[in-house]
Parts: sequence; C-alpha cells; structure tokens
Amino acid sequence: MVKVIFIFTVLLLFGCSTDSQTKKTGVDLGSTLIKAKEGSAWRYKGELLGEKRTIELSITTKNDKSYKDSKDQSYTIDQFGIRGDSFYYIKYPIEKGITWVNKTDKGIEIATIENIDASFKFGPDTIKNCIKVSYQSQPDKQNTTILIRTFCPDLWMVEFETFVENDKEIAIPQSKFSLESFVY
Repeated sequence: MVKVIFIFTVLLLFGCSTDSQTKKTGVDLGSTLIKAKEGSAWRYKGELLGEKRTIELSITTKNDKSYKDSKDQSYTIDQFGIRGDSFYYIKYPIEKGITWVNKTDKGIEIATIENIDASFKFGPDTIKNCIKVSYQSQPDKQNTTILIRTFCPDLWMVEFETFVENDKEIAIPQSKFSLESFVY
C-alpha cells in the first residue's frame, strides 16, 4: 500500500511538472514572441534582387490569440506553435534542430529551427534569445528556395532573407530585410 501511494505521489508530481512545462513552452511562449495590438507597426529596410526597398506592416485586427496584418497575413498562436493561414512560422518545442513540414500554395516546405540563441542588433540595442528558422522548398521543381526568418522576443519577425540554391548547391542571395523600426 505504501508503494502504491508513493508511486501515485511521484506520478502526480511529474504530471503537474510536465503540464506546467507544456504551458510555459506553448501558447504563453507564443505570446512572448508577438507583443502587438491593433495599430502596431513594423518597418523593414533591405534589398530585393539588388534594389533597395522598404516594407511596412501593421496589425489591422487582433483577437485573443490571433492577428491580421495590413498585407492580409494572419498569425495565430495555438498549442502547436505560431501559424499563418496554412503553415507554421514556429512549432513547439522551440529547440535547435526541430523540423516540421508546411504545405503551402507553392508546394511542400521543410522548416527547421536553426538557432535558439541568435542575437539581433536593433538600433543601439542587441536583442538576445532570438530564434532563427529556415524554410526550404522547390517551387519550380529544380532550384531550392531557402527563406531564413529571425524572430525576437517582443518584436516578432526582425529579419528575413531568401536564397536560391542551384543544382551545384550554391546559395545565391535574393533578398534581405531587417527591422528598422517598431511601434507598439
């Protein structure tokens, strides 16, 4: 009887520990990455095929755990990660090497968390504990397109860049944009 009570107590303790850990790495973590409200705005500067450009996004609609931006993209925080309409930006647990498959309108995309301790220089500050995710696809069935996004706590997406890898496995830069300003 004492053994049964001891085992039950241990299971109860570990069960509570696992549940609180799941909550910490699930929806709560997603809310830490996206701190935004209606009107929050991001401005990115960069280049697309050598041409300088500016991209501006703002939140037009915010519900409990979902957002819609001025480019009609959605971001929803759920128990599996942070997703758009048909793919995941980030999946839990957030650990280096975690891989998942996204089905997009251009085909299959393999996403991998490459780094969970990246840094990003934002104005005079260096933001730490950023997450770098790579997404690889073959939309033209020949070349591999590689998109790398960097997400930082409270700022969401701070950098994104694309490469096209040809049949010789040479990654040719296509674009790179970095966060210039953020208005909460």
